[in-house]
Amino acid sequence: MTKRLLPSLSFLLLPLMAETALAMPGAPMLPLAHFAPGCGDLSAGRAVILHPAEGPVYENDLPDWAEVLQITVMHYESSGEFERRRQKTVSDMEAALESPRGAVKLPRAVRKDRRVIPFPEELKRFDLRMSQGDDLQKKVFLLIDGDDEAQRRWAKTVLDEEARRKGIAAAQVVLISGKRSLVLKELGNHAALVRVLLDQGGQMRRMLGVSALPVRAAFSLEGWKVETEALEEHA
Repeated sequence: MTKRLLPSLSFLLLPLMAETALAMPGAPMLPLAHFAPGCGDLSAGRAVILHPAEGPVYENDLPDWAEVLQITVMHYESSGEFERRRQKTVSDMEAALESPRGAVKLPRAVRKDRRVIPFPEELKRFDLRMSQGDDLQKKVFLLIDGDDEAQRRWAKTVLDEEARRKGIAAAQVVLISGKRSLVLKELGNHAALVRVLLDQGGQMRRMLGVSALPVRAAFSLEGWKVETEALEEHA
């Protein structure tokens, strides 16, 4: 590399950066001109203006950081490291979507419970007409643990009953935890139309005050109608 002269600046941490860059495993050190002819080469015929240095000056023995980065990138590409990391990122994302880690593991309900969570007075002031509320009242959510086979069968039964009454199953399944693929397999023909949502963060669970599963939550003009099912009785 071409020697350069730099003013002495005590606040620069270049020696520490040099140790970090040179510690990159397996990265060869080649001159930048090897990859881009003319770069860093004073014989290329470019005009160079030299200004006199002020104060103490020291020889700069540190590597060119752009060159180190370029060489490292080329090394990772040629060694397959970039592809390996890309594949790992894709696999991690697919695993997170397949089996999201829930914030909590809720127990199965042992008794039925029905309650209404009223909307705040601020929302009631909008005075929704029934014609406006028709579509809202069709919003139904089935909250389940996807790892519980009994809860998956319960969701399938509810969707079957809704399809017989309305001609189509419009309820949406919400996973508090569990594997999404198991739920889709259990839903069968409904899987193509029914949305399977994820609530692993627990936002919907907290809003509805859910402490046991499964739960059927329906949107109404009065508020949320929350029904907790006891699967032993449901069967």
